[in-house]
Amino acid sequence: MRELKLLQNVRHSNIVHYQEIVDMDSAIYMVFEYLAHDLTGLLSSSAVNFDPGNSKILIAQLLEACEYLHQVGILHRDIKGNLRKPL
Repeated sequence: MRELKLLQNVRHSNIVHYQEIVDMDSAIYMVFEYLAHDLTGLLSSSAVNFDPGNSKILIAQLLEACEYLHQVGILHRDIKGNLRKPL
């Protein structure tokens, strides 16, 4: 619960905003802001091609988000793409 409370206070343009937790039918759901695409989905799509400039921007955004987390005293345990398959 401590980690969830921390997530609710994180506000950065490069970090998906955590909204709330919902307990329904003996299951717990974490609710995040809606995003039309995620990076894993874009990277796996044959319709999207990333050039070196795109990669540079993505890395810069990732590092800015990490810097913000460190400034507010949060140390991340892992950074990874969404592992679920898109619907």
